[in-house]
Amino acid sequence: MQYAKSIGKGDAMKERLFRAYFTEGRHLADKPTLLTLAVEAGLKTDDARKALEGDAWLKEVRADEQEARQIGVSGVPFFAFNRRFAVSGAQSSAVFLQALEKAWAERGSSRGYFPSRRFSRSP
Repeated sequence: MQYAKSIGKGDAMKERLFRAYFTEGRHLADKPTLLTLAVEAGLKTDDARKALEGDAWLKEVRADEQEARQIGVSGVPFFAFNRRFAVSGAQSSAVFLQALEKAWAERGSSRGYFPSRRFSRSP
């Protein structure tokens, strides 16, 4: 994902990963599967393979993992809005609408925290 973002293919890669996991039930910890998905998202095969097999993007990946822990990510799906509001688990459209409306209303706020428990989570 980090490599894809660096070459302007982050959105395409993210969309492909989401569809693969949530719609197709693909196993995203499998490197051959990830390579196939990367190519389908528009990455060059050799470059994607190098990114998957090397550690050039390890610092960025670890930073993402740390941020996820800080904001309370404990499973999927997890949706963050403006790094301030979160919806975790399978939720109704009303919960998503509430999160989006709050994020939109407060988008200019300068507070730098992320209240990860602002919305109720599924049992």
